[in-house]
Amino acid sequence: MGKAGCGQPGVVDTDHPAAPRKVGPELRVGTRSAQVAQCGPQAGRGVITCRKRRVKVRVVIADLNQFIRGWLPVYGRGLSQALKRRLNRWIIRRIKAWLLKQWRKPKTKIKNLKRLSLDHEEAMKLGNSRKRLWRISGHYQLNFAMPQKLFIQSYGLVVLR
Repeated sequence: MGKAGCGQPGVVDTDHPAAPRKVGPELRVGTRSAQVAQCGPQAGRGVITCRKRRVKVRVVIADLNQFIRGWLPVYGRGLSQALKRRLNRWIIRRIKAWLLKQWRKPKTKIKNLKRLSLDHEEAMKLGNSRKRLWRISGHYQLNFAMPQKLFIQSYGLVVLR
């Protein structure tokens, strides 16, 4: 039986029925230990969508594309189509949460959401929400304002296929 909750990175209780599935070397579905989500002291590793990182969206997506292109030929062949769709949705939701963190103030969130074709009322609800970023990033109005096509066609995000 594996050690769960021991504070060591990468240690997962695999005997538990709700244990996350390991997808790649540092990318696990169902945990926060994904390489694209870690914000640690490692300078070149795992800081692609770190919410503390203050760069433009195109830079983040370019780094993420490089990571996916290197990871996909090695580990992508063993993934089912359902898992690839789930990973695509997770990556896009992570980028949305990163964007919301970059906008910081409610005033900036409202202004940018209006720019993304949300009406004033919905922009006010999402911009002034007390919910956490991950919860807001999955909101249906935000999915309407920032669909997958925006990231794939406009910013050139690589999709798992």
